Amino acid sequence: MSSGEDVRLEAQNEIRQTLNLCSFYARQVGLFFTDDPPSNLLQKLKNKAAFVLSAAALLLLVAGELAYVLSLLAANTSVAEFVASLHIAGYGFISVGKMAIIWYKQDIFKQLVRELADLWPVRKDDGEAAEIKQRSLNALRFFHIFYTAFTVLGVALYNLTPIALHAWRSARGARSELGFVWHVAYPFDKRHPVYHKIAYAFEVCSGVSSVFFMLSSDLLFTATTSHITMLLRLLQLKIRRLAPERGAAGGEAGGRGAGGHWVATEDCLTEIVSCVKVHQRLIKYFNDLEKAFSLVNLINTVLSSVDICCVVFVIVVSIQVAAAAYLQGVRKG
Repeated sequence: MSSGEDVRLEAQNEIRQTLNLCSFYARQVGLFFTDDPPSNLLQKLKNKAAFVLSAAALLLLVAGELAYVLSLLAANTSVAEFVASLHIAGYGFISVGKMAIIWYKQDIFKQLVRELADLWPVRKDDGEAAEIKQRSLNALRFFHIFYTAFTVLGVALYNLTPIALHAWRSARGARSELGFVWHVAYPFDKRHPVYHKIAYAFEVCSGVSSVFFMLSSDLLFTATTSHITMLLRLLQLKIRRLAPERGAAGGEAGGRGAGGHWVATEDCLTEIVSCVKVHQRLIKYFNDLEKAFSLVNLINTVLSSVDICCVVFVIVVSIQVAAAAYLQGVRKG
């Protein structure tokens, strides 16, 4: 194996390590961004089944949530309850949008990850550049762990809260029934004991699938954008080292090369050409990345903004209702 192939292989391994969490959640729903798809027929069928079942569960969940929202609208329910249900359904629409995009553009994302290896810095003899790279990777790792833990904790609380409330009421001797995870309308009586268990298991599984699709998309996007930022900082360092340094007699001694040494003036042109080429490749890569994630960013911006407005509205209304109930109790007292 040649030296160039060794460098590229090392770069690919380092990039895969930064996408470990993304790859894990993508594999759970039958998608691959960094790993090679399985060649075994049984494994292929298993991955296809994982994606089909996860996508079908998510689509059915969102359809049920939408039906529930429409039923509230038809029943002239309170605005607060309607907006709260709309907010929950909004997250489902975000997940469906991201699922459709990462499935449709799966090959494009794979290609972007492969192309990143051509730009990836693997040299370890430049201390300053290695420090910039390590700081960037550490920050990305911390963000991925925090974001993943926060997201998984959120869906876990949604899934376990009905069970915890039911156990708490039962322990106190109060009459209690197990609730549901999401606000979903079904074409059958979901309160029936058998249907209740099926509906609860379905809502748990579909909610987990929703989170897996969202994490796959978000972790891939944040990783690639973080890597571009790191590469731009390294390019900035390389350009800054080309600045001429004047000696004691006022003459120019040249510029510093990538290894931290000053480059002779006659070698600066080669370094400048190298910087320009890297810059052009970064611009092309950034444009390709922007095209690939344009719809994902649009979904994040529009639907997340609507969801935030719904959350704020529900909080404000809840505070006003609680304050009115408190004042009414004080007056009666």
